[in-house]
Order: sequence, then structure tokens, then C-alpha cells
Amino acid sequence: EYTTAGVRPRQMDHVQLMAKNAKGLGQLLIDTLGMQLSDVSDDGAFAFLRAGNLNHHTIAIIEGPPRLHHIAFEAAQLGDLIVVADRLQRMRRGLIWGPGRHGANAQSYFTYHQDIAGCIIEYSWGMSRIEDESSYQPGIWPATPGPGEDWLNQWGAPPPGLFSEGGVPVATPELASAAG
Repeated sequence: EYTTAGVRPRQMDHVQLMAKNAKGLGQLLIDTLGMQLSDVSDDGAFAFLRAGNLNHHTIAIIEGPPRLHHIAFEAAQLGDLIVVADRLQRMRRGLIWGPGRHGANAQSYFTYHQDIAGCIIEYSWGMSRIEDESSYQPGIWPATPGPGEDWLNQWGAPPPGLFSEGGVPVATPELASAAG
């Protein structure tokens, strides 16, 4: 029996990294680790890659300054997202985005909040699984979605500035610049 005051996640779900060259990092992970492409934006600046657990993605990559954008945990049930949001509110903290529903082919429900170190935490439920890799074709999604095409949140609210600027650096600015 595991007792906690919080809502225990089922597992760590995925991480999202930011990289100066999202396409290059994605290809490196495909070539060296055998990851599979699940979905990509039409400009290649956003990619979802999966490992062998059949979840839609294990790593998401977006172009930007090198950083760990967010860590996602899988909720045991959809209602856990509400419980986490209520607990955060009682702690005088809040959500930075959500609740919402991701599109692309992931189709998961989400909330995002920031931890005390500044890292963004996603709590999600219902990510799609790719049961037949031999017939799966990666989706290509508009980098600049038009009305009704927002695959980041099918419920309409776009990510706030803190979401797109958030995360924690993975290297000092000098080291990141040297890496090119």
C-alpha cells in the first residue's frame, strides 16, 4: 500500500526537450536509439518520437533554446487531473495551462503547472497507443494552425507565454552557444 497526500501518477509518461536543431536531434535519436517518428509539424520544428512501449510519444522535441521544457506524468484516471488542480489551488499555486485536450495523434487530456524549481510538469491521461507500427503513418501538423486546426489544444486555448518560454536550461548559455 502506498499512501500519499497527493495523487500518485501511474508512470512517467514523456519528456519534451527544446533544441536549436529539432530535426537534427530527432534524427539522432532515430538513428542511434531506434526511436520511431509518430508526428511532426509541417516545418519540422516540432516532433513526437516513440520508444518500444507503443505510447504515441516518449520524447517530444521543439525548436528553441536548449532546455528541458517539461516532464509529463500519466494519471491513473482522468479525474486525477481535477484533483491535482484543486490541490495546487489550495497550495496557492495554479495551473499554467489547461485543462485541455491535445490533438495530433496523441489525443490526451492535460494540465500543466510549474514546480518550485521552474520546470513545467504535465499531468495527462489517455495518450494514444500505436498498436500496429507496420501500418502507422506519421501525421504532419500545421506549425501555424488556422482556425479550428489547433492540434496543441483541441479545446481552443493556446499555450500561454510562460508555457512557450518555460522549462529549465540543460546547459549554461556559454556551453549552449559553443554547441552551435
